[in-house]
Amino acid sequence: MERRFILFNLFFLFLSTYVAAQQQRSLPSETRNIAKYEKTGNNAGASTSIKTIYSMDFESVTDFSLNFSPWITFDKDTSATYQVNGVTFPHSGSPFAFIAFNPAQTTPPMTDLNIQPHSGSRFGGCFDDETSPNNDWFISPHIHLETGGSFSFWVKSYTANYGLEKYEVAISVTDSNPSSFTIISGATPLAADTFWTKKNFSLSAYNNQNVYVAIQCVSEAAFLFMIDDIEVTTTPSAPSSAWLDFESISDFSLTFYPWMTIDVNGGATYNITNYSFPNTGDPFAFIAFNPATVSPPITDNGILPHSGNKYGACFSSAPPSNPNNKWLISPLLHLTSNPHIEFWTKTYNPDYGYEKYNVAVSTTSLNPNTFVSVSGPVPLEAPENWGYRRYELNGYANMDVYVGIQCVTDNGFIFMIDDIFIGENLGIQDSFPEDGVTVFPNPARDRIFINFGNRLMRHSGIVLYNTLGEAVCNPAIVSKLAGSYELKLPRQNGGVYFLSLPFEERTVNKKIIFDGD
Repeated sequence: MERRFILFNLFFLFLSTYVAAQQQRSLPSETRNIAKYEKTGNNAGASTSIKTIYSMDFESVTDFSLNFSPWITFDKDTSATYQVNGVTFPHSGSPFAFIAFNPAQTTPPMTDLNIQPHSGSRFGGCFDDETSPNNDWFISPHIHLETGGSFSFWVKSYTANYGLEKYEVAISVTDSNPSSFTIISGATPLAADTFWTKKNFSLSAYNNQNVYVAIQCVSEAAFLFMIDDIEVTTTPSAPSSAWLDFESISDFSLTFYPWMTIDVNGGATYNITNYSFPNTGDPFAFIAFNPATVSPPITDNGILPHSGNKYGACFSSAPPSNPNNKWLISPLLHLTSNPHIEFWTKTYNPDYGYEKYNVAVSTTSLNPNTFVSVSGPVPLEAPENWGYRRYELNGYANMDVYVGIQCVTDNGFIFMIDDIFIGENLGIQDSFPEDGVTVFPNPARDRIFINFGNRLMRHSGIVLYNTLGEAVCNPAIVSKLAGSYELKLPRQNGGVYFLSLPFEERTVNKKIIFDGD
């Protein structure tokens, strides 16, 4: 049968109310030449993003295909379908549930605006059955929801001349058999308008469950039900990554929200002889230390940050409160499939012994007693010069955790830490400044300049990645000068990104901060 072609803190910071005896440590008699890493941007916190688990826009499917793997279709009615008068295409009139319909590839091409996809070249088309009603299913793959999940898609009736198309939305917590689904779109079928309309259904009632979601066409002798741009999204139960470079923290603050500190043993901390700063000598775990704003400023290269103006400093507590048991703990994170922690660390003055620390994880609480070391049974030593450290957290993939750095130095001086990142970035690491490549401005908005001097940089292959290691875009080069490019960048959400720059001999990665304004 044919249808005619229609035209138309919590914080555990232990504060003391008493004035402790002033304990002194002196600056070393010699300075050390430590390269100073420059950066801008305030970067302390955690990142959470809604993530798309599965999507279907029909663009990767062959024209007029009936197979949408890993999505599933069921033609429960098995009836022959209506055809379009004067138009042919593969499977026309055959029994099927949904077809990847490309109106530009029919014979002749269909130019009617009413049958164009919501986006791209194709949409999912469910032609009405000669024996009504339809009972045709379009079902997602098996999906693990975290929290706040949603099922969204665009829907349309090709024409209202034979009545609007009708459909239902359903979910199954067992299997993909249509009989296992529960309708979540209401007691009566929904009607699709004759213009593209986005529909969104909350899946919050199925938090932390494995499900299938489905669209069921139940039209009665209408014509063509159209769907496009389907997405199933979820929000991780906690942020998937966190970072702390101390630049957004006030000078000499003891608070690093949303990070937390715990000073288990307490006790007065050592001073620096002849220098003063807020909280000097007080009991604390970590302090946002800015040597340039100490009174008088400290210019010793050995006490400079790894980057920026500040770092996290853990001053040793004097006897009898030694050894240190001081913690810097991340917010609660939901780690992804390939997580790690990386940071830069340093011993200020090894004359008092190398600073010692552990890296540990808790899956239960902020209580230090619940943390398990991931850095080994013996405390690590922080080097005399800034050193990069990375520890894999694969044993905690897809779990909610706290990650802690514990300073356990016994009667030392200053344990220094900077540029902490926890999450998954697939090995992307900011290159060292001696690579001779600079990018500015940073923070960035929609343009950035790369200065690479005499290096030979390829014109293609520049990629912007997010902290998960996902390619965000290939920035366009809008102007070229000797040793310099200007790039056009699409606006991004605020946060940390990595710009991968291809040179002849290797790839250089530069950390970019987007301000998000």
